[in-house]
Amino acid sequence: MTRRVLTSLLCAAVLAAIAAVPAGAAERATPEGVPVPSLDWHPCDAGFECATAEVPRDYARPHAAKVQLAVIRHRALDSAHRVGSIFLDPGGPSGSGVEFVQTAPPPVFQILAKFDVVGFDRRGVGASRPAIECDEPPSFTSMTPDTLDLPTLLDRGRALARICLNRDPQFLASVNTGNGARDLDLLRAAVGDQQLTYYGLSYGGLLGETYANLFPGRARALFLDSPTDGDVRLNDPLRANGEQLASFESSLRRFFTACAAHQDACGFGGEDPEEAYDALLAVRSATPRTRRPPSSSRARATRRRRTRGASASCATSATPGC
Repeated sequence: MTRRVLTSLLCAAVLAAIAAVPAGAAERATPEGVPVPSLDWHPCDAGFECATAEVPRDYARPHAAKVQLAVIRHRALDSAHRVGSIFLDPGGPSGSGVEFVQTAPPPVFQILAKFDVVGFDRRGVGASRPAIECDEPPSFTSMTPDTLDLPTLLDRGRALARICLNRDPQFLASVNTGNGARDLDLLRAAVGDQQLTYYGLSYGGLLGETYANLFPGRARALFLDSPTDGDVRLNDPLRANGEQLASFESSLRRFFTACAAHQDACGFGGEDPEEAYDALLAVRSATPRTRRPPSSSRARATRRRRTRGASASCATSATPGC
């Protein structure tokens, strides 16, 4: 976590502590009649507990097929003044909420001392099951604005989408922001909170926006850090990606300027960090990029869970599905 995220979490803690509502017992079902999952917490790392939540694959048929969500929590350090739980989401949309909480530095739990800090892997992400697994071609050449071949890029995207859809079309159709918000509401109920306290970064902000729209009155404090424009993100994704890339480019240019002015602290590129960066990219682009197969990713995740004791990917879709 960066210093900026820690600062944002401090602001979130101040916001969340206002008008605190004590947590109650877990609900058996939501007002919509969806069964609330039971969380069987067990120790999974020093100071952490893990559980698996079963949620409906299709909320129109809540008693049919289930999806398993990996959940982790760090209990409130100030248990005498505990407010409830706060859910953290790193965005992505393929970021692991379990890893986000599990790898958070100690100041996070001190800042949020009155809360159980909870993270979860959204459906299709991380240790949640089923997982989205799409076999990309073994190698491809990265494109830049100067080398962009739009037909090839679109063909590659369509081919990858077909592979993903053919793997598990029913599950993949359920992976959307609307169901992510519905899953979050079930987790809120499962931990016994009457209302949701939430910190969402980037895409996590979009998830928070969606939650507030789907469940008015059930959010007590939402801190949306660097949120995206939900309407543009969902209905005009190419424009949204273009705006995000322009922002990245602006940030990179500010870095070049600061680096050139403070070589004692930066130490990259001498008088012209931008030229040095372009040269580095040219070397990197000369060799086709090779992706590890999904099995390698799973093996790394398994090793990480064994060493860190966490419970038991491709980016998920951000379509509305509401």
